[in-house]
Amino acid sequence: MTGEALIKFYERVADESPLPVIIYNAPGFAGGVQLSPKVVVRLSEHPNIIGMKDSAPTGPNIFLSVVNSENFAVLVGSANFFIISLLVGAVRRGAFPC
Repeated sequence: MTGEALIKFYERVADESPLPVIIYNAPGFAGGVQLSPKVVVRLSEHPNIIGMKDSAPTGPNIFLSVVNSENFAVLVGSANFFIISLLVGAVRRGAFPC
């Protein structure tokens, strides 16, 4: 699975969805397929993709440091990273823009 294939997939879903889209990075549930920071940055620029949930064992900090948009939220998916992720900019439940 290439980054370009993932971008095309998510962009098509976002283009056709009447609702805002949240991308999900969960390599443990997706056969090891992981979204790269480059892919997430590109997807964060799509007007109908409003955020991501990251459940990778490395935590969402890499995405928090590369995405430069107030219109794109990063949610933490692991309790192991919850507090530190909030401190560096992740979104807490209830603060998501939709």
